[in-house]
Amino acid sequence: MQKTLANGMGLSRTTISNIERGLQRIYLDQAFQAAALLDIAVIELLPPMESVIKEPTILVVADDRLSIEAEIEVARVSDAVRSRPRSAMKTKRFSSRKPTKRRR
Repeated sequence: MQKTLANGMGLSRTTISNIERGLQRIYLDQAFQAAALLDIAVIELLPPMESVIKEPTILVVADDRLSIEAEIEVARVSDAVRSRPRSAMKTKRFSSRKPTKRRR
């Protein structure tokens, strides 16, 4: 079976063996290719999610809390920006005129 799968995927039998034992990673398209060759759903080739992802996934910004020091720094910078005069925050506008050549 390994040899047939290896030939169908263009890989060596050793590579297939290493993939089966978790010693070698494969690309997603290879997983789909193997599933098609084996006539099974790709999910049957994948390990359980819990064995792959040990840490919880961050779903929202609130899940990724800043350290106290970082929160203080963000507040300091925010206050500094808010306290600047509006004229200091305006971006410099550039003229659409062509630059003139300098005389020497």
